[in-house]
Amino acid sequence: VLQAGALYAFEEYAVRRLKLLAGARYDAIRIRPLDSTATSLLEGVRTRAFGALSGSVAAHIDVGSGITIGTSIARAFRNPAIEELYSAGPHLAAFSYDVGSPGLRAERGVGVDLFARMTRRAFSGEISAFQTRIDDFIYQQPQMDSTTGLPLRDPRLRRYVVYRSSQTDALLRGLEGRVQWEPRAGWVTDLTVSSVRGDDRTRGIALPAMPPVRGRLNLRRETARLTLGVGSEFIAAQNRVPPPAIIGAATCAVRTGLENEADALPAEFCRTDGAVLLSGTAGLRFTVAGRVHALTGVLENATGAIWRDHLWRAKQVAPQPGRNFRLLYRVQF
Repeated sequence: VLQAGALYAFEEYAVRRLKLLAGARYDAIRIRPLDSTATSLLEGVRTRAFGALSGSVAAHIDVGSGITIGTSIARAFRNPAIEELYSAGPHLAAFSYDVGSPGLRAERGVGVDLFARMTRRAFSGEISAFQTRIDDFIYQQPQMDSTTGLPLRDPRLRRYVVYRSSQTDALLRGLEGRVQWEPRAGWVTDLTVSSVRGDDRTRGIALPAMPPVRGRLNLRRETARLTLGVGSEFIAAQNRVPPPAIIGAATCAVRTGLENEADALPAEFCRTDGAVLLSGTAGLRFTVAGRVHALTGVLENATGAIWRDHLWRAKQVAPQPGRNFRLLYRVQF
């Protein structure tokens, strides 16, 4: 049973080209499990209560010529999710056996964000940078067998790697950027790039499950009746991974089937190659009996590239989907 309540306040003040914003919020959460039965991997199930004050202040300045710069400082709070506290079973979609930690503390962090934004008649762009220090950062830690050096498997089928909710102090830093250009009416070019780096402040290593640098470039042609678009997504290799706690017989070699994954290291400890994915879109809008109809075809991974998602726990066993085509028909009422 989850019970939650919050009080918050927000204020905005503007004078000439300066805008100031401030907000504060207090959260109170109580989580009561309906079953406190202990298992071989989960003990100490009990009711938990959390409460904390969070808030932020921000300033935006219009410096002229369509350019705005700003900054914000925020103190954040996140209570552990129910799954992070009390899980005790297989997660089939993630190919793992998840075990919670009933004694988890709430995450608390302080972050700083800087941004610059430009808006012109045919051009707009924004770039932002952030840094956040999080105490008691919650992550899923794969368990290793200290005797064999292999991943610890679930107690029943001995097939799924056991992941336990764990905590550490973390530092997250990142950059995000977007540029949109409309050289002519109906033509749009859109470029986005994002990058994040996560460090375990306690152990001095990389945080697990950090996404690689990603970028996307799209070109669209839009009219009242027709939409055409081509796009490409660039996914960089991710080589910043934490070392396994135990160096044993497990490896990062790619497997050809689920029956061969027994000695595969959990995905968090394995590097991932980059990829380039091409896509295309074509759409037609028309009117029949006073209703707007839209027929859209979407082609994903047009070249059928074989690629693996760094954040997927079964990436050594199976790659991501190959070439895919979807045909959508929509009627507006």
